Amino acid sequence: MNRNRRFYPKENVHREVERYIKEDIASNRAVGELNHPNHPDINYERACIKIVSLKEDGNDYTGKAKVLQHLPLGGIIAGLIKEGVNVGVSTRGLGSVKANGKGINVVQNDFRLM
Repeated sequence: MNRNRRFYPKENVHREVERYIKEDIASNRAVGELNHPNHPDINYERACIKIVSLKEDGNDYTGKAKVLQHLPLGGIIAGLIKEGVNVGVSTRGLGSVKANGKGINVVQNDFRLM
């Protein structure tokens, strides 16, 4: 469960991580944008990191990213890190949720990691 009180069934997450690795990371298309956009499409003009790996670690997944310091927004991230700022990263996904009656939204099978 995340801080937004969404519960992600492990089988849904595992399926999507494996798909994302094969379709996006392996083809060098997995990038992250500066800030958290309110749309699902990747805007390459806002790219600041490139996701290079995702690995299962118990009930979690650990990722590694390369800062794209030669791009305008990557330079901002690189500068923040150089100055000691602890930069956070969040994932983006789409899909439906179903309330379980206990204040938790369960992410359904249509979940798609972006």
